[in-house]
Amino acid sequence: MSSPSLKYRPDVDGLRAVAVMLVLNFHAFPDAMPGGFIGVDVFFVISGFLITGIIARELELGRFSLVEFYNRRIRRIFPALIVVLCATSMLGWFWMLPSAFAQLGRDSFASAAFLANIALLLQSGYFDVESAKKPLLHLWSLGIEEQFYLFWPLLLMLAARLRMSIIAMAAMLGIGSFLLNVALIGPNPIATFYLPFTRAFELLAGAVLACGWINVSHSSIASNRRAWIGVALIAAAAAILDSHSAFPGWWAVLPVAGSALLLSAPAAWVNRVVLASPPLVWIGLISYPLYLWHWPLLVFGGIIKFGPLTLPERELILLASALLAWATYRFVETPFRFGVPSRRKIFSLGAGMAMIAVAGIAVIWGRGFDFRLPPEIRAMASVPTESFKWRFHECLLDLSREMTFADTCVERDRRPLVLLWGDSTAAALLPGLRKAQEQRGFSIAQLTSSSCIPALNADIVSIPIAAQ
Repeated sequence: MSSPSLKYRPDVDGLRAVAVMLVLNFHAFPDAMPGGFIGVDVFFVISGFLITGIIARELELGRFSLVEFYNRRIRRIFPALIVVLCATSMLGWFWMLPSAFAQLGRDSFASAAFLANIALLLQSGYFDVESAKKPLLHLWSLGIEEQFYLFWPLLLMLAARLRMSIIAMAAMLGIGSFLLNVALIGPNPIATFYLPFTRAFELLAGAVLACGWINVSHSSIASNRRAWIGVALIAAAAAILDSHSAFPGWWAVLPVAGSALLLSAPAAWVNRVVLASPPLVWIGLISYPLYLWHWPLLVFGGIIKFGPLTLPERELILLASALLAWATYRFVETPFRFGVPSRRKIFSLGAGMAMIAVAGIAVIWGRGFDFRLPPEIRAMASVPTESFKWRFHECLLDLSREMTFADTCVERDRRPLVLLWGDSTAAALLPGLRKAQEQRGFSIAQLTSSSCIPALNADIVSIPIAAQ
């Protein structure tokens, strides 16, 4: 059960910095970094490598404690998460309409229970328009990671007790998870994206590396070769993939293998000089709170502005995210994580997370607390959207998967013909037009698609040219 040394590796924090910068650039500048979402996969490999290495070493020495493991996880994850969830709820109170605030309550409860990935699976996909308006969308990855660590330490303990090969167990489970991912990516891509069973292979890839560390050559030539291949694989994934790619699927091999290769080569020039450089190490140290802060701020920036954010505005939001991340790391995360462990800390963190879950339930029960708003706003907000009448996948298409309108989208029996053309905002007019049809004689042609504005001869990024 050989595992890597517990000695601090600055290049690992540098790789964390690369991962978080990929995600930030994907969220803030999606056209410039369409495949930046693979940063989450890099995080998964790092996590599996570090945590499995620690557990394997403690098991080897006979001093592993499941209670202490979860105490460490609570001190690592809870402090910054509690702060961000509280701040997000406060922003939602002041800036969200009741229905959106009630949805935020559901997402807050799911995030506090580390079930955000399951909640989002039941709602919609990661790349669709509605998901982009959810301030806690990014916490799906935290849900997968914590669900994995509910079971993985227990399996490691069982393997150690039965004197089984941990590396063989991790490899078999990883292969099974990867094959399940490949099998489901076609028929059920959203479930494949969100389920822990289909993403576990990414954490297990790091686990296999940690358990097989003694078999890795650390010569300068071999390390440099692996590191440069790893850089190439991660760069290729970030450049080639986009929101329309069947991901994870086979494509996940690129960032997962690339991350594992970089982690396996601490002696490589890339690791020693680039990843271990002070700027990247600093970003890596604050990467967790930075990941937590950036997405809610981008979402609420658009909500408060009530329109798309400009390039300077997105840059300022990322700068604010970095400042908040540093403050959170320095004044919240560090005292809890590195201070003297105590029952009081664990109890206070657990109580804080439970209070957030209760607050989320209260917001759901209060249906978003519409008393926050003036009467005229409440009246407008109470109008039902009737989205079930928009004819999804029939006359309101998802152009990443559908390109043909149904014959029923054009009514040919009456004149004049009213053309409803545009995106989901246009589709939302359909219920009102249906009511108008009851008093006036006209027919409707509905040709709408998500995120595709009504424009002729326009080059719309990420929309197939045939659909424009």
